[in-house]
Amino acid sequence: YWSNINSWNNEISESKNLGDGYNMGSDYFSLYKSAMNTKVSTLKSCFTIDDGFYGHLNDDPLRDTVQFTNKTKWSDAWSHGWIEGLLVYPVAYMTEYFSHTFGMNGWGQISAVLLVTVIVRGLFMLISFKSTLSQQKMQYLQPEIAKLQEKYPNSNTNQYEKQRLAQAQMNLYKRYKIHPFGSILIMIVQFPVFIAVWNGLSAAASLSRDAVLGLRLSDTISSVLFNLSNWPGLQCWTALILIVLMSATQILSMQLPQWLSKKRTKNVTKMYKNPAANSSQKQMKIVSWVMTIFIIIMGFTLPAAMGVYWFAGALFSMIQTVIMHFILQKKGDLSKKGDK
Repeated sequence: YWSNINSWNNEISESKNLGDGYNMGSDYFSLYKSAMNTKVSTLKSCFTIDDGFYGHLNDDPLRDTVQFTNKTKWSDAWSHGWIEGLLVYPVAYMTEYFSHTFGMNGWGQISAVLLVTVIVRGLFMLISFKSTLSQQKMQYLQPEIAKLQEKYPNSNTNQYEKQRLAQAQMNLYKRYKIHPFGSILIMIVQFPVFIAVWNGLSAAASLSRDAVLGLRLSDTISSVLFNLSNWPGLQCWTALILIVLMSATQILSMQLPQWLSKKRTKNVTKMYKNPAANSSQKQMKIVSWVMTIFIIIMGFTLPAAMGVYWFAGALFSMIQTVIMHFILQKKGDLSKKGDK
């Protein structure tokens, strides 16, 4: 873009009909380029499936929206990369479609984000079902694992016992068809899903229109709360309640599997505690807390739509955890099967 402008500027300078009076000087050109780049960097591209007015520039109603007259095509997304074409475009399209279907009144956009969350998390659950089921089974096998750790009490310092314990655990996983590294697969799949949802919701033009209880879904919670001129307006209280609800549900969704596991293994762990097991559990807790805190910080700094997505996603995760808990419980406690 700037190379073309520079070429045109040189052509004007060399033109016999126009001359130097019509071209930009080098200093002015550099200043103009810097100012434009700074302004453009504060804006973002948008995705829309319908013509209309979207976005907001400031609080002036006359300058509050920008008109879009060209719909975003799927080929446009593919031109930016396979992630945009394969993952980001469908998320943005569904958000736009459901927003227009439910009504562009703020609550329609909220409903669209919630429905997109259910669809994305549902598809993710189908893809990672076996890995998630393996994780749940591993939670149910904690009494059996605790007994193995009791059998090899010096596995933390004795290399022979450490190898024997590892082999015994692998045999236990094999018996119940559990893939202990399934959690790694889930983390690998989660990253492109996060990128897709983040970019899809950020690009959806409909989310920049209208507000729910004073809060636009395209606004970041941090920008709303840190703007002192907004207090004590409804917009700030809505943003504050959203970040509190999102944070609370994220912590609950992280803690729920651990609470269920602790309830099942409390009788075993009272009998014996293995130093190696305690160290491993502490590391897992640290990783879980780091991930949860990361999501909370991202929810604070990203558009409010991501806060709604993570809030609904955490509720979905808790429901999924409870359902799998009862499914496995109905099939029978795996630890009791191991005793037969």
